[in-house]
Amino acid sequence: MSRAIGPLASFDEGALRELAPRGAARSFPKNAVIINESDQTDSLYILLSGRAKVFVSEEDGREVVLSTIREGDYFGELVLDGGPRSASIMTLEPCRCFVIPHRGVARAQPGAMVRARGTPGPMSQTASPFADLDESALRALAPHGAVRSFAKNAVVVSEGDETDSLYILLSGRVKAFVSEEDGREVVLSTVGVGDYFGEMVLDGGPRSASIMTLEPCRFFVIPRGDIEGLIDRNPAFARHLIRMLIGKVRSLTRKVLDLALKDVYGRFAKFVDENAVEQKGARVVPERLTQHDIAARIGGSPVHKKLPAQW
Repeated sequence: MSRAIGPLASFDEGALRELAPRGAARSFPKNAVIINESDQTDSLYILLSGRAKVFVSEEDGREVVLSTIREGDYFGELVLDGGPRSASIMTLEPCRCFVIPHRGVARAQPGAMVRARGTPGPMSQTASPFADLDESALRALAPHGAVRSFAKNAVVVSEGDETDSLYILLSGRVKAFVSEEDGREVVLSTVGVGDYFGEMVLDGGPRSASIMTLEPCRFFVIPRGDIEGLIDRNPAFARHLIRMLIGKVRSLTRKVLDLALKDVYGRFAKFVDENAVEQKGARVVPERLTQHDIAARIGGSPVHKKLPAQW
C-alpha cells in the first residue's frame, strides 16, 4: 500500500458516514480473513485501527505477502473495475474498518483517489481517452505538451529517473521493463498506439521501470505541471487512469505469485498458454520472440538449446 497520506486518513467515523452514507463500521479479531482472493469486489475498506497483511497464495497453502496496511490506509480499490479480488487480507491484530459499498465508491471524486495512490504493467482494457485525439486536440488539453520522436530500440525513460512527464504514444510500440545490474530484465508489459505511460509522475517519486521502443515511435509528452489540471478537468482521463492502475495491480500481483511460487518451466508453460493462438490446427505464439525476449517476459535466463517446434 502507499505510504502517502490518504485523503481519508484524518476522517473519523462521523465524517466518513457523511462522505458515504451507505457505509458502515465493522470489527474483526486478530487473524481474521477480511476478504479472500477471487471474491467478488463489492466494497472499499478504510482501516480505522489495527494492521493487516495483503497476500496471495497457491492451492498447496504457500503464500506471498505483498504488503502490510495500517490505520488510515484503504484496500479494495479494485472494486472500481468489477473484477474479482486479486489478493486476500488478514488482520495482524484486532481491526476496525469502515466499509463503503460499490455504489458509494463510484460517487467518490476520482482526482482525490488517483492522487492518493500509484502502482507500477498492462494497460487497462478500456479504450484510452487519448486514443482518438490528434496532436492539435492533445495540445488543447495540455498546452505545454510537445511531440517527440524516437528510433527503434531507444530508451525513452530509465528506471530510477526523475518522473517529470506523461507520455502518450502516437505511433509505434514500446516495452516496459525492469532490470538488474548484470543485465537480466523482466518485461512488465507492451504499450501500443493511444496508450500512455509515466503516470508515476503523480507521486513525484523516481521511475519504477524503463521504457524502450520496439519500433520507431512518436509521443506527445505532457509535463508534470499540466497533469493534475488534466485530471481535474477531464473526468474520463481520471477514471481511465484509475482503471489502468487497477489493471497494473492485478497483473503485478499475478507476476509476484508466479515468480515466487512457480519454477521457470511453469512460467514458460503459462506464457505459451496465455499468448498462443490457433493457426492451421496448431497453437502458436504469433509474435516473433528471441530466447532473450521470452526469458525477460517470464523472469528467467536464456537457455541455448533448440526448443521443440510444437508443444
